[in-house]
Amino acid sequence: MIVQVALISPKHIIDRSFDYIVPKELEDAVKVGIRVLVPFGLYNNSVEGLIVGISQSSQFTRLKRIKSVVDTKPVCSKELLSLCVWMQNRYLCPFYSAFKLIVPPKMKTVIRRWVSLQNSDTSGISEFQKKIVDILVQNDGIMEYDHLGELVSSPAYHRSLNSLADKKVISISEKISDSIRELTIRIVKLKISSDEAYAAADELFKKHAHVQGNMLLALADSEKLTTSELIALSDGNYSSLAALSEKGFVEIYSEKKVREVYDESDYIVTNEYEPTDEQKPIIDYIDNLLDENKHEKILIRGVTGSGKTEIFLQTIRKCIEDGKRAIMLVPEISLTPQMVERFVSRFGKRVAVIHSGLSYGERFDQWNKIKNNEVDVVVGARSAIFAPLENIGMIILDEEHENSYKSEINPRYHAREVAEYRASANGAPLILASATPSVDSFY
Repeated sequence: MIVQVALISPKHIIDRSFDYIVPKELEDAVKVGIRVLVPFGLYNNSVEGLIVGISQSSQFTRLKRIKSVVDTKPVCSKELLSLCVWMQNRYLCPFYSAFKLIVPPKMKTVIRRWVSLQNSDTSGISEFQKKIVDILVQNDGIMEYDHLGELVSSPAYHRSLNSLADKKVISISEKISDSIRELTIRIVKLKISSDEAYAAADELFKKHAHVQGNMLLALADSEKLTTSELIALSDGNYSSLAALSEKGFVEIYSEKKVREVYDESDYIVTNEYEPTDEQKPIIDYIDNLLDENKHEKILIRGVTGSGKTEIFLQTIRKCIEDGKRAIMLVPEISLTPQMVERFVSRFGKRVAVIHSGLSYGERFDQWNKIKNNEVDVVVGARSAIFAPLENIGMIILDEEHENSYKSEINPRYHAREVAEYRASANGAPLILASATPSVDSFY
C-alpha cells in the first residue's frame, strides 16, 4: 500500500505530496485525513504529514516507509481536504497555510529527539565524534538532540551523529506528544459506603494516621472529588491518597473535562413566534430549498431590528429537523455573545462557538465537539467557516458587507467565498444578510 503525504510542518512548507510505503502492521490504521510521521530529507528526520491519498502503486521506485500513525481517526474530512486544495488555487497559498485553518490553533505533533550513549569506547571514531561522546558522558549519557547540537555547533553534527548511531556508540530515540489535547482531571471516590468510611476514619485516627482519616471524612461527605480538591479540603498529600488506594478504601481514575465557553443555565429558553408577512415568504422559500437539497445564494436585505435573526432561527430549526446542521457567522467577536444567547436560548447545548477570543484549550474542545457530531449549530466569527461540521444544511453570513470577513494575513481569503464553496459542496443554501449589502452581493 502506498500513501500520498502532504507535509504539514511549518519548517517544511513544500507544496507537493510525497509517496510513502505503508508497513503491513500500519495498513489498517491509515486513512485519508490522518496525520503520520514520515522520514524526510537526507538524515530521515521525522516530519509530521497528512495522508491526502491512498494507492497501490507509485511512479517512483525508491520509497521510504512511514514511521508511525499519529491519530486514531482522521483530523479532517475529504470535503475539508478538497477545500484546502481549492484555497491553494484560489488564493495562491501553500497547502499547509490552508490546512492550519481547518484544525485548532497550536494543534501539532511535538517531536522531541534524544541521544543516548550506548558505548563510551572512542576507538575508531573521529576527534569531532569523540567530542560528542565526551559531552554525553558529562551529561549522564543522555541529552536532547537539539541541545547537544547547540553545544557542538558544527555543520557536520547530523552526519556525525548518524555515523555514531550506525556504529552502535549512541542511539537516537523520539518522544511524540500533541501540543494541545483533551483536558483530563484525576478523580477520587469511595470504594466503600459512607458509614464504612466513618468507621475506617476512626481506626486511622487511633493509629495516628490523621491525614488519611481526614481524607476519608471529606470523601464520606461528597460523592466524589478531584485529587486537588480532596488534598485542599483535608490538608492532605498525594502519598496519603496513594496509601488509601492501596488499602482499598478509594478509587482514583481520570475523567475528561470539557472547557465550556458558555453556561446553558444562564439563558432563558425562548420559543418561536409567528413570522410577519415579510418574514414568512423568505422562511418558506428557504425551507423549500432545504427539502430539495438545493444550493442557492440568497440575500436578505433588512434594516437592523427588522427580524432577520428570527428567520435564521426558524430556518435552522427546519434544517435540524431534516437531520442536517448549520453554520452561523457574525463579522465581529463583539457580536458573538448576543448571537450565542439567541441561539443557545433556542437550541440549548447543541450549539458550538468558535472565535479567536477563546483560549487554545477552549477552541480545541469546541472543535472536538463539532467533529464528534455533538452539536447541530456552529456560531462564530470568520474562522468558524472552517468548522469540521458534516452534513451541512445551510450557511448564514450576517452583516455580509463587513470587511472583517476578509483575512488580512496569509492566506488572504474571504469568508463569503469559502462559505459559497462549502455550501455548494454540500448542496446547501447560502444566506447573506445585511441592512447595507455589499455592491457585488446586491448585484
